[in-house]
Amino acid sequence: MPLSRSQVYVVQLALLFLASYVLPLQAYMFQQPEAGANNFYQYSNMYLAPFDMGATYAPFVFRQVGAALVHLVYAAGLFVDLDLRYQATEEVRRLLFAAIVVNWAGLFLACALVVDIVNRITGFRRPVIGLLSGLLILTSYGTPAYAVSGLMDAWTWTFVATLFWCMQTRREVLFFALLALSVTQREVTPLIFAVWASVDLVRLRGDRIETRRALFRAVAGFGVFAAYLALRLIVFPNVTGNAHQLSPEFWAGQMTNPAIGAGFLFKVLVQQNILIMLAVLAGCTVLLRNGRDALHPVVRAGGLNLAIVLLMLTVLGLGAGIWLNTARLLLFMSPVIAVYAALLAGDLLAGEGANGPER
Repeated sequence: MPLSRSQVYVVQLALLFLASYVLPLQAYMFQQPEAGANNFYQYSNMYLAPFDMGATYAPFVFRQVGAALVHLVYAAGLFVDLDLRYQATEEVRRLLFAAIVVNWAGLFLACALVVDIVNRITGFRRPVIGLLSGLLILTSYGTPAYAVSGLMDAWTWTFVATLFWCMQTRREVLFFALLALSVTQREVTPLIFAVWASVDLVRLRGDRIETRRALFRAVAGFGVFAAYLALRLIVFPNVTGNAHQLSPEFWAGQMTNPAIGAGFLFKVLVQQNILIMLAVLAGCTVLLRNGRDALHPVVRAGGLNLAIVLLMLTVLGLGAGIWLNTARLLLFMSPVIAVYAALLAGDLLAGEGANGPER
């Protein structure tokens, strides 16, 4: 007897759990915060005292969603004292463990949402492709390096996945509520969806219903980001740190002399294995199917949006002067990239065009 849709989804999630449960254990035992993840020491003060605007400096102190979740796990006393490969105080060990557990939970939720998106697009006819989308996130370079760590990147991926899910399922009220909340996790998230919607406004001309939806999302995204700036500059003007990143003069200086060298290009290319996979699959699809129309309709509809968002994130990274860490910003789009890559892989494996609905 064939499985029901809910049973298929449960099996997919069970397999993803089996594929991911070792990630937090490995991260806790072997990942040293001093080596590439030292922002943990800015976040750790927030983990101890969430909503204390003096706990650390900007912009970290405005990223409160993940900090509050880590504080709850830490305060609950959840801790497994494993044999670490480096020296750390007990407080650091407990905070790091709590952060890794919370981030792994967020990453798993992002995988679950991505799988559900692909299931809906394929009408549950391709459960292996749905599972593949979640596995692609788990195999991203950024997963062990940034997502399952003492940082808070995983919950940015979670918000991106959730908001993308809201767009696919047309849940506009929930989209706005989560968009407003997402800015307190990572300030760039509303900009991602504002730019995405702005591209839709141009692309969807003539479709009044979809144009109205795109206009709503664009206004909401830019509005939430404007509210963040007002909060930072007017409500909490005494919270200092990285104020140069809000200076037009600083941005002008950075963009006239961007730090794009061999080190930058190497790091971006190495970290974007999931993006490279998407590009290769798209190229193979076009070559084998003879034309852009051979791309899965969902990928064809949103490919330009994704490209422009990635370009925007690159400009933000260079303009803000974070240089090599620009690659981390691109990784925020991993859930969307995983959806597109899985759909393209499914089409190539099936040897035929896809019939999924356009967004």
